[in-house]
Amino acid sequence: MEWQFIDHLINEGDYNSALLEIRRIEFMNNVCVPQLYTKKLLCMRALGMHEEAIFDYETLKDSLAQRNNGICMQAALAYYETDNYKETINKLSLLDAEGDSTAYYNKYILQGITQSHMGEYANAIQSFEQAAQYNAFTYERNIELLHQLSEQRVKSPTIAKFLSIIPGLGYLYSGHKGSAFTALLVNGVLGYATYTSIKSQNYGVAALCGLFTMSFYLGNINGSGRSATRYNESMKRNIITQLESINHIYLIN
Repeated sequence: MEWQFIDHLINEGDYNSALLEIRRIEFMNNVCVPQLYTKKLLCMRALGMHEEAIFDYETLKDSLAQRNNGICMQAALAYYETDNYKETINKLSLLDAEGDSTAYYNKYILQGITQSHMGEYANAIQSFEQAAQYNAFTYERNIELLHQLSEQRVKSPTIAKFLSIIPGLGYLYSGHKGSAFTALLVNGVLGYATYTSIKSQNYGVAALCGLFTMSFYLGNINGSGRSATRYNESMKRNIITQLESINHIYLIN
């Protein structure tokens, strides 16, 4: 009856109440029941308590429970949601759901997407091929997106910085047209203010304007390098978001 009540709370999206009820049962029984503990981690993840879920799992004294398939999947998802991809793979390697095709499918899908984050595209293809043995519905689209990732033309931060010798050109190279226009305009205005101050022999103002000009100019060079990095990350994130979406990764439980 208690478990049915917890399932009801989870189905209703009342994860706080479900988590409180699970903790009450744990306290009363002082034993780790894998199915119940799996629901506990699920609730913690749903509440955004990813670090707490990881800590709870890693400090679990029952080593056998730590290797339970459901618990391993919840731990892997918690690590994935904190961008700790190495540990995500480690936890998935513990999962051995013999005879459970859905669990195997979810394992290889999450593994493939995680490897995509890590830039291990050949391994990701192998993971998606393994997932296709259980459900091939998204296989072709997964491989297509992986090819897009591996063939993505990245912007070089070094080239962006070099081009920024001419203010704004590095930002333009990185695809940030608004920042490019702003950099060119501000550098131009500050440079002109410095020039006119020197010409009018107002050297105090000229020194101040020159300081601002140099600071903004150097900031423009460093900023353009970071903009190239952000461009690359944005393009990669966009493709991986598509992988997550078509594979319904956040519905994996």
